Amino acid sequence: MAASIASELLTDHQSEFTAALIGAVATLLASYLAFRLQSAREPRKRLVWNAKTQGAGIDIDSDIRQRIQLLYRGSPVDELTLIEFHVENAGNQVIRDHQIRFEFPPTAALVDAHCSPEPDRELGVERRTSLEQSRSEVIYGLGQLESGQGVTFKILASGQGGERWRPISYSPEGGVQFIEGSVIRTANDSEHVVPFCFSAFLLMALAGLGASGLVRNLSVMPKIAIGVIALIVVGFALRHLAPAVRFVRDVMLKWYETRSANEITVQGSVSALSVGDHSSATQMGESGSRGG
Repeated sequence: MAASIASELLTDHQSEFTAALIGAVATLLASYLAFRLQSAREPRKRLVWNAKTQGAGIDIDSDIRQRIQLLYRGSPVDELTLIEFHVENAGNQVIRDHQIRFEFPPTAALVDAHCSPEPDRELGVERRTSLEQSRSEVIYGLGQLESGQGVTFKILASGQGGERWRPISYSPEGGVQFIEGSVIRTANDSEHVVPFCFSAFLLMALAGLGASGLVRNLSVMPKIAIGVIALIVVGFALRHLAPAVRFVRDVMLKWYETRSANEITVQGSVSALSVGDHSSATQMGESGSRGG
């Protein structure tokens, strides 16, 4: 009789513990979802840009190079740099009367700038030549960009150092984030690390609950509830898995690149000359090493 009463009390305690665990997990998941929904609704003005820079230098013998002149639309050019720049409204607010200035070093000059493809005229994209103060810069205005709309610019520069350009954002109203795509991706990926660790912890807790044998003595409904919660947590973890892994990978690569930059081994010096289909190279015998 006493053993039966003790068994019933134990079963009651197990049911209470399981119900409390299910309630805690459901509350945490609901709180996180409410936080994410509130964050998504917050007003945000954000321009995200991505760029691709290509060089087109003439790699031939200096004597031959002096006899060659490269022309673009009838004007002499040298050390060409082509930039493909895409900017997009990645926020949830309309961006109006925004300006982007592309600045090049004084040794480089603008050759050509245009939009490709040509944007709809309702976007109000225009080049503001009256504001440009030198041949080393080009200024574009964005009349209005709705969320998700974007523009692609193609800019051609001539001269040394053309690859050392930079975009400068300006908005009379202010409050517009201007972020490079790789930076915003890393920031977005970092936001998935904590939710993934949280979901992994919940999965381990549920697995421990099942291994302890407490679930075996429960009725059907609590078992179903635990199974449903486990499936929700698994889906939650899978949603955050790829970004979390990508963030950890990027951090490790950055750490490895920083470490490699501090440990450079130099073995001799190589000079090479290439003309047509013939090439020659000489290597000097000195060797050394440098560590940061």
